[in-house]
Amino acid sequence: MSSSATRPRKKSAMKMYIDANKTQLNLEFNKRWDTVKDTMRSRDRIGAWTEFVKDHWEKESPAVREEFTKQADEENTNLFKEWKQKAAFAGTPEDLDKYDNQHSYDLIHTKLAFRAWKMSENILPTFADAMVEWLGANIVILAVAPLGSSNGEIVIRS
Repeated sequence: MSSSATRPRKKSAMKMYIDANKTQLNLEFNKRWDTVKDTMRSRDRIGAWTEFVKDHWEKESPAVREEFTKQADEENTNLFKEWKQKAAFAGTPEDLDKYDNQHSYDLIHTKLAFRAWKMSENILPTFADAMVEWLGANIVILAVAPLGSSNGEIVIRS
C-alpha cells in the first residue's frame, strides 16, 4: 500500500526482463553459484547475480531488449498517470473529519497525518524543552510533511 504522496518507483527494462525470466535465470544462476560458492563469500552472491543478469540481458537480441524497454515505458507511464490522477484532499483537518469516504487507505493516512501535524504544536515544544533541560544543549526539531491546508505542498515546521 502507498499513500497518494508516495511516488511510484520506475521499473527498468532489465527489471521487467528479470521478472519475465526469473525461473530460468534462477536455475542457471544457482547451478553456476554452486560451482563457485566455496571460493567466494556469501555476501558476493548479490554482485554475482547482478553481473549474471546483466550478461544475459546484453546477450539478448536488440528486438527483445526493445520490447522490454517498450513494455517498461508503457507500465511506467500508466503508473505515473494513475498516481497523478489520485484525488488529493486539499481542505483543512476539520473538513477532512466531515469527509465521507472512510474506507480509503489514502484518506485514513491523510487524516492521521493531519492530526499528528496538529498535535505537534502542543507536543513538540514541550518535548524540546525537556530535552534542553536533560541534555543542557540546544535542540532543534524539524518536521517536513505535505499539508492539506497548503494544497498538499511540503511544509517545514520547526
